Amino acid sequence: MAGILGGIILFVAAIFTKKNNWLLFRVLTILFFGFLSAFVLPNVGSFGWIRVKISRVKADLKHLAKAIERYHNDNHKYPPWARGEEGVNYFAQGSGAYKRHTFAKGVLTTPIKYIENYPQDPFSDTKGATYGYYTDGGGFIIYSWGPDTDENDPKGLELEADVEKVYNSKIPQPSFTLLTGKSSAPKGGAYTYDPSNGTVSQGDIYLVK
Repeated sequence: MAGILGGIILFVAAIFTKKNNWLLFRVLTILFFGFLSAFVLPNVGSFGWIRVKISRVKADLKHLAKAIERYHNDNHKYPPWARGEEGVNYFAQGSGAYKRHTFAKGVLTTPIKYIENYPQDPFSDTKGATYGYYTDGGGFIIYSWGPDTDENDPKGLELEADVEKVYNSKIPQPSFTLLTGKSSAPKGGAYTYDPSNGTVSQGDIYLVK
């Protein structure tokens, strides 16, 4: 619809240009760009920022994975996970981030700095809250809420602590269940974010080992 209206404005402007009515042409040109600014560009910009955040999440997860592997090489085990008061999102009491599976306090930053600081999940409603993390001892999964930003109404890996049920390092990852979703879950939703379902669609963005 936006493209059709914009095309009509340009078509009319072209007609009046041929008639040398430059004043009206200028008016119509201003209207056209005003139309773009009001209706088209905001939507393009919004989706553009979401794609930027997705790229940032993927880069952050790779960075965290390298830190986790360095810890594993030194300690012959993966860093412990925690929730609530024992997790690195301890400051976010009452939020979904506080309840989230994540890194136990201090394990990647003291006494050895495997990572300088924990990057913030850009899709978290809680400022400063980092990504989700879980290990069963044989591997790990790190994840973002994803563009549906469902921190306080989780439909993905944090719904009923589903990450503990879905992730199993003894089977190839990402597992079939992780990829295909969870039709049996009471709130529905999806585990895996797929942009082909829409830029803002259900599912989490994750990295598994």
